[in-house]
Amino acid sequence: EQRIAAIWSDLLGVATVGRDDDFFELGGQSLIAIRLMTRLQREFGVRLQLSDIFELQTLRSLAAAIAGMLLAAILALYWLYDRLIGIDRLKLG
Repeated sequence: EQRIAAIWSDLLGVATVGRDDDFFELGGQSLIAIRLMTRLQREFGVRLQLSDIFELQTLRSLAAAIAGMLLAAILALYWLYDRLIGIDRLKLG
């Protein structure tokens, strides 16, 4: 949340951002939301749609969604790694 809050603060020109603050109530609009999507992709490696920003308007909800995406990616990589190790074991055996 702190990293996302820092991005919001920078883009919106506000000093502090609370967990339940609303992106659009703090001055966000569609062009800034597009810049937010770009920053989030660069910072976290997640791709969001503009509709996601409109749906996940609070810092808390956006952070939870990004955390879920990152966890899903980690689990997918773990599953892939486990499969590759299993294939190597079959080749060695």
